[in-house]
Amino acid sequence: MKIYICADIEGTCGFTVPTEDNWTGGDKWYPYFAAQMSREVAAAVRGAFAAGAEEVLVHDSHLTSRNIDPSVLPRGTKLMRGGPGDPYAMLAGAKENGSEAVMLTGFHAGVGSAGNPSSHTFNRRTEALSINGEPLSEFLFDAYTAAYLGLPVPFVSGDAKVCADAERHIPGVVTMPVETGFGGSTVSIHPEEAVEGIERGVQRILSGEWRACMAKLPETLEMEMRFNTHQQAFFNSFYPGIRQTDDKTLRYTAKDWWDMLIMVHFVLDK
Repeated sequence: MKIYICADIEGTCGFTVPTEDNWTGGDKWYPYFAAQMSREVAAAVRGAFAAGAEEVLVHDSHLTSRNIDPSVLPRGTKLMRGGPGDPYAMLAGAKENGSEAVMLTGFHAGVGSAGNPSSHTFNRRTEALSINGEPLSEFLFDAYTAAYLGLPVPFVSGDAKVCADAERHIPGVVTMPVETGFGGSTVSIHPEEAVEGIERGVQRILSGEWRACMAKLPETLEMEMRFNTHQQAFFNSFYPGIRQTDDKTLRYTAKDWWDMLIMVHFVLDK
C-alpha cells in the first residue's frame, strides 16, 4: 500500500488568520503553526504505517511548500518540498509515485465560506469560485483530481466545514475536524487531541474499506470565477475558451478534467 499525503496549513489546529501562514513573512505565530502542521502530518504518517503502508509520500503543499520540519516525520517517510509546477498542483507526484490513495491534512473551507476566517481557494485574488454551481474549495478540486487519477481519498483533517464537505462528497471517508470557524475567530480542540485523532483516524480507515472512498467526478464541468477586481478578470479573460459575463466574472466550460486542470494552472493557481 502506497499512500500520498497532501498537507496544507490553514486547517491546522488553532490556525486563525492569513498572516499566520507566513505569507507576509513576519507573523510571530508562523513557526508555531509550521510545527503543529508538521506534528499533524507526522501523525497521519504513523497511522498509515501502523495500518500496513509500505510507502508514504508527503507533499508539503502550502505556499512555498517549505513548511514541514522533516525531522519530525517518522523514518521511512518521503517528503516533497517545493512546487514542481505541473497542473496537478497540490497533488503533484501522486501519479508518478504510483500512489494508491490520497489523504488530505490541514485543509480549510473554500473562498467566501464562513467556515474559516482564512477561507480561500488557490489564492486570495477571487471572491467566489464554483463548479457546476457548487462552491469550489481546494478540497473539492483535489478530490476531483484524485478521482480523475483513479485514487480514493479515505481521510481528511482540517476545519469542521471542509470535513463536512468531505463527508458529503466521499462515501466512507474518515474525517478529523480540529477547529470550527466562528465569525473572525476559530474554536479549536487541544493540539495534542488533534494529533492523536488524526493518527487514530488514518489507521482506522486504512485498516478497512478505504478503496471505496472515491469522489464522483461530474460529467459537466463549468467553472465560474469572480475576481476581486475588474482588472484581474480582464487580464484572465484572454485564456482560450473563457467567457466574461460581467466586469469581474469569468466562466469556463471544460471538455474533461485535464482541460480544467490546465485552465486552473494558468488562470487561478499562480
